[in-house]
Amino acid sequence: MNDVSLVINPKERIGLVGRNGAGKTTLLKIIAGLLQPDEGNIVKPDLLKVGYLPQQMKYQDKRTLWKEVKSAFTELNKVEEEIALIEPQLAQTSKDRPGGGTALLQKFSELTERFHVLGGSSVEATIEQTLLGLGFKRNEIHNPTSEFSGGWRMRIELVKLLLGNNDLLLLDEPTNHLDMRSKDILKQALLNWNGTLIVVSHDREFLDGLVEKVFEFRDGKVRENIGGIYDFLRKKRIENLSDLNRTYGKKQDRNENKTRENKLAYERRKEYERQIRKVNRQIQMTEAQITYLEKEIEKLKNQMVQNDLMKDQMIFESHEELTAFLRYEMQKWEKLNSELELLKKDMDSVN
Repeated sequence: MNDVSLVINPKERIGLVGRNGAGKTTLLKIIAGLLQPDEGNIVKPDLLKVGYLPQQMKYQDKRTLWKEVKSAFTELNKVEEEIALIEPQLAQTSKDRPGGGTALLQKFSELTERFHVLGGSSVEATIEQTLLGLGFKRNEIHNPTSEFSGGWRMRIELVKLLLGNNDLLLLDEPTNHLDMRSKDILKQALLNWNGTLIVVSHDREFLDGLVEKVFEFRDGKVRENIGGIYDFLRKKRIENLSDLNRTYGKKQDRNENKTRENKLAYERRKEYERQIRKVNRQIQMTEAQITYLEKEIEKLKNQMVQNDLMKDQMIFESHEELTAFLRYEMQKWEKLNSELELLKKDMDSVN
């Protein structure tokens, strides 16, 4: 994608469409903070809380359904942990010093107030209501998450996002591998959710009524289309989103191939440049070693002229060792220079 400039307003519902590999998932990851743009900036409020549902999820199999969903209440869980730590301290202080521990009592009071503000007293009912609304049965709530199939696991992740106090949800192909009933339940849950939504999907029925704006990814650009998914399809004169692939034609394919070729060529040049820098450093180090050895050998020669060789065998042996080492370094230097020339020629051949 190049020169992409988008403004996403609060409460907007946006669908991202386009052929596979056009950059939809990349944009979601950039907004989620999982990737950095090659250039430009993502500007968003400091306190904006973003929830991201990827296509391929890594599941936690060591918890029950209840505990997994409860983990979404990050701040509430932290407050509960602090309260659990303070309660025994408060009890001990009251026993040892009746009427004492004012600071501890004040902290406990602040935490319990925060607990209620965060909905701690109703969290169990909220979790149960949400799980039942998404099709889970009451007798499954304390089952291990490993017992649920892929479609149900996706629902678990969605429940966590919906209950996680997020301002923005980013969903990447959330209907993959879901049956019709599961899609309907998911769609209704998102319709009831009050926040900003950006969803990647090829499912027109799922997007119908869910999104009010469509961003089309095409030719390395992103085009904004106001209106629902069927308004977009009518403008494009196609029946299904899968038809987008056929409308691009051979010219777009050639352009994309050329873009990929240019990217590969750029990456190859950068790799050659990296290797050339590495070899140049090795050459510099070898030259420095050669200079040092030549000086040391010259010193030994002068000592051998002034001394009786039979009486000073150590000088002779040192001279032979350094001379052999110098020959090795000279050969290494020649080899490195040959390698450098080949790398430069190969880099020049990259278009």
